[in-house]
Amino acid sequence: MRTILVTGGAGFIGVPTVRRLLDTDGDVVVFDNFSLGSAERLAPLRCSRLKVEKGDLRDPAAVASIMDEVRPFGVVHLAALHFLPYCADHAAETVAVNVEGLQHVLDAAARVRVERLVFTSTGDVYVPADEAHHESDPTGPSSVYGASKLLGEWLIQLWRRAGSPTVPVIARLFNVAGPGETNPHLLPDICRCLKLGDTLRLGNRQPRRDYIFVEDVADALVRLLYSDLADATMNIGSGRSWSADDLVARIASLTRRTLVVETDPLKTRTSDRPDLRADVTMMRELLGVVPTSLDELLGALLKSEGLLPA
Repeated sequence: MRTILVTGGAGFIGVPTVRRLLDTDGDVVVFDNFSLGSAERLAPLRCSRLKVEKGDLRDPAAVASIMDEVRPFGVVHLAALHFLPYCADHAAETVAVNVEGLQHVLDAAARVRVERLVFTSTGDVYVPADEAHHESDPTGPSSVYGASKLLGEWLIQLWRRAGSPTVPVIARLFNVAGPGETNPHLLPDICRCLKLGDTLRLGNRQPRRDYIFVEDVADALVRLLYSDLADATMNIGSGRSWSADDLVARIASLTRRTLVVETDPLKTRTSDRPDLRADVTMMRELLGVVPTSLDELLGALLKSEGLLPA
């Protein structure tokens, strides 16, 4: 059986990814510092084929130790700081985790000759545009987070040119959403407001984002890991985009509530790209992933929050 190491495996995307990996009958080792996720999130998946280790990417000895012990077939590298306001306010920490942490993984993976690596990057690496972003579009991050992920992509390219035997694939994730989110993004914030009443105090409402169901992302990452793709970069999104007002309208319809939206200056970002949407042709044709509809995504989220009947 093949062993897969998942960094950040106790997080929002990590838990469904680990679940799908366990469905393949291989062994899974989670490496996580539990700064956002927790070991309890993995409790329903506990079995003899799952091992959970606490450790920090910023500690090269800890990364090297787990890699030497496990000697995995593949690594799914999810661990990162990715809440944009936090990253902007903690740039040095973001670089330490997202860039230096990745380099520690790359060094250890090459030494033990890991066969495959899936690295989760972001759609925020692209230059802002009105059209859906294709993988070949020019890059130009608009945030510290996007810059840290693009630098990660460059490090992987340099690592390969230097002779690493590990085959990497890069997944540029767009706005991942669904049950279990660990950062206070827009949809979790809306759910929090809904539990207090029918008035939603939100920040920027007009920018449009491509929302992709977390289960679809986990599916795509596992398919990428076991695919024949090599040194490839792929968008993981829905191919459509919605504004905050669009989401509120859909949620109002699903919950049959009359919702009032107010602008909260404390949540308003001074700079926000107007649209971020993926061209998902590669994902559909090479992986066979068909994105879940927005209503199904929102329904699953609202049910998990007790805002719709289960």
